[in-house]
Amino acid sequence: METMEQLEEFWAKTEDEEFLKFDRVQNKRHRRHDINGMILLDELIGEDVPHSIIGGAAHDEIFLDGGLEELLPKLTEDVVTDLIRCGVRIQDGGFQMYA
Repeated sequence: METMEQLEEFWAKTEDEEFLKFDRVQNKRHRRHDINGMILLDELIGEDVPHSIIGGAAHDEIFLDGGLEELLPKLTEDVVTDLIRCGVRIQDGGFQMYA
């Protein structure tokens, strides 16, 4: 993705059809969808964030570290689709999952 607008548009278009369709992920890194999503994000972030991938939590939401703007060049349609299939969402400029 080149811009946040492109990312948000693709995410919104894809989320309805693919959200939590973990069985459609071709290259599973873990058998659990949530852990798989975190591993995928960790691979995208690389060594840039040496601390926990979980940035915070509130009620039933988990906020994940990894800035959307910084990751835009790595967020291809296939990667975004797999993140959505793992239950990852975007909200307020960051990644989020429901507990």
